[in-house]
Amino acid sequence: MEVLIVLGIIAAISAAILPNLGLTPGSQMSLGLRDITNNIRATYDSAVLTGRVHRLVIHPTTSEYWAEQAPLGFEGRPPLAEDTSGTGATAAFNADARVRLLEELDKAASEPRKAQKGDRTYSARSMLVVQRRILKPIKWTEVDDAVLFKRTLPGSVGFNSVVTDGMRKKLELQETTEKDFAYVYFFPDGTVQQAAMQIGLKKGEKEIDDMGPKFSVYIDPLSGRSELLEGFQDPEFLKDQK
Repeated sequence: MEVLIVLGIIAAISAAILPNLGLTPGSQMSLGLRDITNNIRATYDSAVLTGRVHRLVIHPTTSEYWAEQAPLGFEGRPPLAEDTSGTGATAAFNADARVRLLEELDKAASEPRKAQKGDRTYSARSMLVVQRRILKPIKWTEVDDAVLFKRTLPGSVGFNSVVTDGMRKKLELQETTEKDFAYVYFFPDGTVQQAAMQIGLKKGEKEIDDMGPKFSVYIDPLSGRSELLEGFQDPEFLKDQK
């Protein structure tokens, strides 16, 4: 009986202490870095194995991230990020102009046209089809399997910023809204869009704790491997853009 009582006490203490051990700032950061780097590698492998363009979606406001894949056969390059520095009126005008242009292309493509004699490249009609494919949005599908699924950085770990070589400026936590996302593209040929993210501990909804652990994650564009650097550092390609 005495042995059973001692074992019961040990079990009770362990049940109270062990769950909290994983909630220390250092443990949260280690778990978060491990998960994001594993997810980056899994997205890279999935793009190569399935032959589909993938992208890693990052939502700094909620600290969520997940993988999406393009339709089979899509071989396009990633679009430039939306310029959010303009006013709402500017964004609405651009969206309306895009819709009007698509309507004009649809109408023009519906009219039968013939290529000129001896033309071995695109016909006038097929050129319109190419333009329409570029302008029309791609339907991305979220990957949800045993390896790739939507995740959230643990505890108070969060994204301070995310940047790729296709973005005009860094997407920073302090300036983000619920509608702001960052995208990192992975291609079937084994290449990845240059990208970097800064990860730290939040001390508020929009603020990173300067006194807490901070790391920068770089993605190698040729191998898809992640490089971890201590502290918040800007990648070389961002310095070149400046």
